[in-house]
Amino acid sequence: MANKGTAFRSLLTLRMGNNKNISLLLSLTLLSLLLLCCHSISCLNLKNKNIKQSMGNIFKKKNDIPPFQISSSVYITQTKMETNGGISGTLQLMKGTNGPFGNDITNLKYTITFETNEILHLLITDIEGKRWQASPFVLKDNNNNHKKKNKKIDNDILYHIEVSSVGQPFYFTIYRKEGIIFSTKNRPFVFSDQYITFGTEFYTNNNEEPNIYGLGERIDSLRLNITDNKFSMWNNDNGNDVQTNLYGTHPFYLQASNSQPSHGVFFLNTNAMDVRTKYNNQDRYLQFETIGGVMDLYFFLGPTSKQVIEQYHSIIGKPYLPPYWSLGFHQCRWGYNTLDEVKQVVSNYSLNNLPLDAMWTDIDYMYLYWDFTFDSQRYPINNVRNFVKDLHQNGMKYVVIVDPGIPTVDLSKYSYEPLELGLQLDIFVKNATGNGLAWSTVWPGPCYFPDATHPKYETSYWKPLIHSFLASVQVDGLWIDMNELATFLAEKLDDKYNSPPYNPTNDYLYHKTLPLNSNMYISNYYNAHTLYPYFEAKVTAEALQTYYGKRSFVLTRSSFSGSGKYVSHWTGDNFSTYESMRSSISSILLHNMFGFAHVGSDIGGFNGDCNEELLIRWMQLGSMYPFSRNHNAINQRSQEPYQFSQRATDISRKVLLNRYQILPYLYTLLAKVNMDGGVAIQPLFFEYPAEKPTYRIETQYLMGKYLLVSPVLEQGVTMLTAYFPNDIWYDYYSGKLMPITQSFVLIDAPIDVLPLHLRGGAIIPRQEPALNTVKQKGNPYELLIALNNSKQAYGELFLDDGESMNTIEEGKYTLLNYRVSSVNNQIVIQEGVQSSGFVVNNLVMDRVIVYLGVLQQVNICGVQINGKPAFNNFSFNTSYLVLTIERMNLQMGSKWNIQITTC
Repeated sequence: MANKGTAFRSLLTLRMGNNKNISLLLSLTLLSLLLLCCHSISCLNLKNKNIKQSMGNIFKKKNDIPPFQISSSVYITQTKMETNGGISGTLQLMKGTNGPFGNDITNLKYTITFETNEILHLLITDIEGKRWQASPFVLKDNNNNHKKKNKKIDNDILYHIEVSSVGQPFYFTIYRKEGIIFSTKNRPFVFSDQYITFGTEFYTNNNEEPNIYGLGERIDSLRLNITDNKFSMWNNDNGNDVQTNLYGTHPFYLQASNSQPSHGVFFLNTNAMDVRTKYNNQDRYLQFETIGGVMDLYFFLGPTSKQVIEQYHSIIGKPYLPPYWSLGFHQCRWGYNTLDEVKQVVSNYSLNNLPLDAMWTDIDYMYLYWDFTFDSQRYPINNVRNFVKDLHQNGMKYVVIVDPGIPTVDLSKYSYEPLELGLQLDIFVKNATGNGLAWSTVWPGPCYFPDATHPKYETSYWKPLIHSFLASVQVDGLWIDMNELATFLAEKLDDKYNSPPYNPTNDYLYHKTLPLNSNMYISNYYNAHTLYPYFEAKVTAEALQTYYGKRSFVLTRSSFSGSGKYVSHWTGDNFSTYESMRSSISSILLHNMFGFAHVGSDIGGFNGDCNEELLIRWMQLGSMYPFSRNHNAINQRSQEPYQFSQRATDISRKVLLNRYQILPYLYTLLAKVNMDGGVAIQPLFFEYPAEKPTYRIETQYLMGKYLLVSPVLEQGVTMLTAYFPNDIWYDYYSGKLMPITQSFVLIDAPIDVLPLHLRGGAIIPRQEPALNTVKQKGNPYELLIALNNSKQAYGELFLDDGESMNTIEEGKYTLLNYRVSSVNNQIVIQEGVQSSGFVVNNLVMDRVIVYLGVLQQVNICGVQINGKPAFNNFSFNTSYLVLTIERMNLQMGSKWNIQITTC
């Protein structure tokens, strides 16, 4: 949401009616800042070449040296010790060799640990162990769960590692029985103070170009182009610029193929980095380059892509389980100038019978954009309290934004606790000398930034401030934005940290953030920059949990590996275009791999004016995002569905009610990935690894294993070419059996339909929808069943109270399973109970719908429910062979059964 520059004039005007003197001062301040930092605010046309040229050389990069053109160090293996648990040793720089930038570290030590049969860990540090390492902070809360549950090294180990012998130049090669997966042999290897590089050749069967996924956050294709490319990682507010480093850093990649097992690599390093790739007849390599820290590498041997992701999550932490209400629909925009406008939006949703679980407010609610304040004239606090109370009484929630920047107001004129307390605790990020405070300009003007890594940040600063804020207005969730950290100032800085000898990314590293020679508690900002959102997310989530005693909902823009074990994520400031809608699929699939199961993109687009058709198609797609929110920017066209037409309103209602109907299925998926790691939505190759076309498909995806989503992503399209893997597929809505093709098929996609298809063998739990999750809570459930070729099906349903903390850890949930088995002309549907820690006495299963298309010609001779004939409870559609059994009123968890006799 940082790209708000298009609305500066409107924002200045808003304040004039309330406080002309303050408004004039703010206007002058922002006008002067505009001259200083216009290039750093993307809504002020960052892409304008004249603006960039006018800033001189500030945007030029230096020392952008391809890996094969650098001088490489040579480290000689000095010692080597092998044990049952791994290998360790020491290395020494060979005299006369050095990297391209000098300051090579003379003596290194390496430690290779066999974590599990599937996970290998390699760490190379300076021999004294004094260099910056991120692992104590990133892995701290994970408690090595992978070791507790999975520590097992035996004959089933999936890898073998070869390490150079004493006296040889250092290298390591990781093998699996199918061949090499990673080898530094004959690759550039440099370990200097501000430049570390290492890499591997690509090893594939059949001389095929490998499929690589990951290395985010960026707007890019799902399958990365590795022909001749560079993937930069460094948290930055670059809007949604394509193929550049964006808000988060996730130095992980998955390599997958239909001809060999999958594997993954995680480089645990928080410094700015590039990953270079080439794939042609001469060069086939992947090369890491970073400007600090150590080599801390994890290798995941799968062998399936799903298992690779589960193994990765066992290291960084499994995706958190959000509160149930956060799976509902959310409405937001930057530009709700008054509380009355927000109230009107809620009222319009109700008048149009549009589902809505949470209403949001952007920075508009704040007084002069000061955190933890409400503007007394536009958002009077007593009125806000009453509004939130009304929302709660009607089953809805309220979420507001909080930015990290704390304005440096004149405390002789104003009382402002966040600044006063921060100064008292000495909690703010320090400048280069450590004797003063680092500052920059954001929405309120000049700001200090609380050090999220400081021990007092959690206990004495951020938590108490949030608790005080919640005591004043009981908001239900918090939205943490601008936490890259993002700022508006840009001045040329030329010291070793701000202008290192090698500079990853497409801009200087201090572009739109604090100077990198600033100091934080755990290290300098050069090292800890990408960890800021990680710490802020953790503490913000814990503040909500400790205040309410419930599961928290926090939405973050910026992130690092492992952030998803605390919070949800959205993909930032996208655009109202079909291209942006299309790219959202790849972004959401990748963030599921990165550990964010609850993730979405702004429906309708943030920047630009959305039109009716685009809004309809995006509401359809967005209704199948794990996190579903309509959001856009100030001075853009309002894009609530009812703002367009009755048609847009009716279609939006239709797809949102469908979303609410399948919320039990989505919630079960999120609970399962919280238990086991993995993804809630997935690319097709995860389920169909033998089918080569699936590795390049990025316009369709699977929700769980069973639901194939094929959205329309182009203007004016009513016929869609969709890929159907070699399996049984039914039209989700009608039950019509689809042809088995293992190819692309042209299907109908009229404007009012989101194409969905159900996989044979699926059982999808559903619930009668309502206008929010509170009103839906006690509604009857149903099962949607699709038989496979074996006339079988399976599904699960996770039930808890939707809000308690540690639900899974403490067993406060019920997990039901449903099975369909068939013998001769008998089909049996059974409910089983895997866990019964949550009381479900008030919930009933009232309907079952069975897609029987694989039986071809069949009729229904009888139905028995728990052994009793059900003469008047079922109907059968002979066109598509769909059986509907209604009015069952079966107690959930009672292990009921249904017997169907066919003839």
